[in-house]
Amino acid sequence: MNNKHAPLKVLKIKNKSYKPWVTSELLKSMKIRDRIYKKWLSPHDLVFLNRYRFYRNKITLINKIYRELFYNTNLSNSSDSKKMWDNINLIINKKLPTSYTEKLHVDDKCYQPSQSIANILNKYFCNIPLSLASKLLKTKLI
Repeated sequence: MNNKHAPLKVLKIKNKSYKPWVTSELLKSMKIRDRIYKKWLSPHDLVFLNRYRFYRNKITLINKIYRELFYNTNLSNSSDSKKMWDNINLIINKKLPTSYTEKLHVDDKCYQPSQSIANILNKYFCNIPLSLASKLLKTKLI
């Protein structure tokens, strides 16, 4: 199939959550680096390749310096242990625990223990295929 008038494009969706040490100037430099890379992609011109490599290496170096400064200042300034452990968890990229549901309201009833909540949810999701199947039209095989 020819997609001449409506070509398919592949887009990369980047995660926009940047680390706390990434400044607006560093983001601008990253955008310039990305534009240079895109310019290099189409003609594969060595001028753009060299320019891209230069920007990439500088941004990597600056990023490392900013990250090191951020961690050094946060860890050295953390006088209380909770703040220090928060910073350590940020460094090791430890995920925070997710929130838990303590109460579940179903049909004007309140369920509290986690075991009964799990059973109610299990019963609900197991019955979905049965309820969907009962709503389908019955067909006869010839």
